[in-house]
Amino acid sequence: YQRRVRGSDEIDEQPPAPTLNFKSVIDRYYQKMYLLAEEGPNTDQYVYLHSNGLAVVGIAPSHPIVSESLEIASVSFELKTKKGRSIDRANIQVYGKRKRGSAPLRINDPLLEVKMKDDTVYVIKSCVRGSLIEINKNILQNPNLLKTKSGTEGYVAILKPQSKKLSIPTSHLVNYEEYLQRRKNRENVDGMILNQDNPADPISLL
Repeated sequence: YQRRVRGSDEIDEQPPAPTLNFKSVIDRYYQKMYLLAEEGPNTDQYVYLHSNGLAVVGIAPSHPIVSESLEIASVSFELKTKKGRSIDRANIQVYGKRKRGSAPLRINDPLLEVKMKDDTVYVIKSCVRGSLIEINKNILQNPNLLKTKSGTEGYVAILKPQSKKLSIPTSHLVNYEEYLQRRKNRENVDGMILNQDNPADPISLL
């Protein structure tokens, strides 16, 4: 960068101001992990592990709802278990510092059913073994948060480690770098999570 000194033919050499690179809230406080779909469409999901041990679960940028910007017809936390029993995750009532009333979940237990306008149905899973302490009721009122704010306001649920466990097991998940490598779509995947307007920390909503 060159600047001419007033009243002189001298050129004042000044370096350009450094470009600041601010990390997102997700990058600063969470470890980003992913559960990848092994077959069929990339119905991948993320698990953001907070430093306090909680896990935020949602759909990854490579999921068709996000990557193809599919039109959502409805969402429901009312689901059928493998034994045919109806359960409504929206009715969970958690209280106290120890989050009593939380619901124990296994890796493949369903959390949310998303029906598209073409009648395709996607079931969002818990992804990890833990205890459900909160579902995101905002997506019931605004389902499009799932595709426009999937990594922040459009999260699906928050889980805590099960009783007597210090942390949520993650050996079946992949980290962010492996996720990008496996999906080979860095620009699309990276941008959809990190470049959203007004990102919020899901844990702060507790």
